[in-house]
Amino acid sequence: MFIHIMTSENYYHISYIQLIERNFPTNEHQFIFRSKSFNGNNYMSTTLVKTKSNFISLFLFIPKLIKANKIYLHYLPYGNSLPFWLIFSIFSKKLVWIFWGGDIYIYREKNKNLKTRFYEKCRKIIIRRLKNIGGFLTEDYELIKEIYNTNAVYTKVIYPIPVDFSALSTNNIPKEGKTIHILVGNSADPSNNHFELLNQLSIFKDEDIQLICPLSYGHYNDYLLKVKEEGFRIFGDKFKPLLELLSTYDYGKILESVDIAVMNHQRQQGLGNLLSVLSLGKKVFVRSDTTSFNFFKAENITIWDTLEIKNLSFESFVAQNPDDAIRNKNLVLSAFSEQRYKELWNNIFSLK
Repeated sequence: MFIHIMTSENYYHISYIQLIERNFPTNEHQFIFRSKSFNGNNYMSTTLVKTKSNFISLFLFIPKLIKANKIYLHYLPYGNSLPFWLIFSIFSKKLVWIFWGGDIYIYREKNKNLKTRFYEKCRKIIIRRLKNIGGFLTEDYELIKEIYNTNAVYTKVIYPIPVDFSALSTNNIPKEGKTIHILVGNSADPSNNHFELLNQLSIFKDEDIQLICPLSYGHYNDYLLKVKEEGFRIFGDKFKPLLELLSTYDYGKILESVDIAVMNHQRQQGLGNLLSVLSLGKKVFVRSDTTSFNFFKAENITIWDTLEIKNLSFESFVAQNPDDAIRNKNLVLSAFSEQRYKELWNNIFSLK
């Protein structure tokens, strides 16, 4: 039995569990959400999905953990599960950390208070004990090795992107005289650095543009309100915040309408959005000081540097070589196919 321990249910978790249902025996996998609820209608009746929302419930789950072949930790944040994994070091050899991004760069907050310092000390010990680590970007794994001095073996895995590419149009090169739709960030998380980005884009505020700013994902209400206020102050009705969580189909249609996506994260984040946009042949800006930027360049995917926007004319900002758009689309679709997902996850399920 493989046990998957996840945070609260989201579209990526749903897509991932459904990928397992399509390609692997469901009786070999059990999924645990570390939140109080999930929507069982998202999964097959034969799929084992439960919640273990507190420290005590993890203790009661120990007999199942002992029997498990592998325990996959999908995200390793600061929280009360860290002392559990620290105390029960007997599970270290069967633990596999599947990193996302935020659970790597959280180390930057380690000196915030006594609690974060304690959590970081727990993480250091836990990560150094691990035998295996999985995740998307090799560059992020190298950062983990540098920070935590771990000898864990890396296995590449990719979460399925929760957007149906086949349902979307790919006639995407901006046309002269058309309003340019710009995707700004991917969530209401302060790591988007919205204020800096809105200031950078303000040089184009008099152009025929519309800024689409997803703010429905994340739990930072005060930050969300400030971003909204600043967006309207600079761009007026050219600023369109997305405040409600959309279905994957409806959000896919939003991405279809976008001409350019601009991310200003100082770490790996928003890859699902970026890959979706690239698969549609759209132009993408990412900061050049991130592992995401290095990944795209290594894969021969043409992207642009967010930090250089301030030096561009509007014509240069919008311009895109059609050949780049087609190549980007083909590279992304081949690298992020159902068969590729299956192959990579099979590799990590085969670990000894």
